[in-house]
Amino acid sequence: MELSKFAPIAIVSTIALVVWPQQPPTQPVIAQVSPSASPLGNSETPSPEASSSKRHRITCNVTTLDDVKVTEKQTVMAGQVLCDRTEARVALEAKKQQLELALSQQPIAIPVNPLMELPTADFSVEENQIASARAELARLEGSAPPPTNHYDPWMASVTEPEAFDRQIQYQQQLADARYRISDTMARLNQAKALRQQEELVFLQQQQLNQQQLLLEQQRSGQQQSYQKAQLLNDLQDIEEKIEQITAIKSPYSGSIRRVKILGQSDRNIQVEISLIAND
Repeated sequence: MELSKFAPIAIVSTIALVVWPQQPPTQPVIAQVSPSASPLGNSETPSPEASSSKRHRITCNVTTLDDVKVTEKQTVMAGQVLCDRTEARVALEAKKQQLELALSQQPIAIPVNPLMELPTADFSVEENQIASARAELARLEGSAPPPTNHYDPWMASVTEPEAFDRQIQYQQQLADARYRISDTMARLNQAKALRQQEELVFLQQQQLNQQQLLLEQQRSGQQQSYQKAQLLNDLQDIEEKIEQITAIKSPYSGSIRRVKILGQSDRNIQVEISLIAND
């Protein structure tokens, strides 16, 4: 009985298996897209024929049209000068020579005045007068008259007037000789003291002159150093300007098609040179 209950279900399952058989899973098919043909195909684009000449534009900066060394339709060779600022170079070279000449000249030195000296002191007058007075004193002392017999001057003048007068005259001569020696010695000492004062003032003046001369030499040396530095700076500036002035040469052989002025600023003229270069 139990088997009879499940019999219809088994039959249906069998029928289902017959009607709907299982199919194996299918793999997706990927379409192979063939590359499209190139629009050019195997054809090649013909290259243009190389021209027998090429055009080049060369720009020059000049100060005068005379600096342009070529003209239109002129044939030039490679390395030939097209533009050269000859006038500017000549002016700068002349300025450079002037600066070099100024640097080569020896600086003007301040003349050094030789040390002046006072004239030699001359005391010969006073010394001769002293010598003469001393000689006179010595002569007088060697020729003294005989003394009087009385020590009392009054008695001598009364009893021996002539001898007394000779003694008085002799004593006066001695006094005069001694006074001349003393006076001449005083004048000699005064002359020597004045000479020492003159030498001191002269020495002080010489020292002052030397100090002023030293200051002038220092000031002159500083001024010459400044002028030399200025000349060196000017010379360096001139040399840099000369280096900047270079001749423009043709890079190729060919012919000049056109020379055109592009513009002018101050003294600078901009020129364009069209060169047809040969291959």
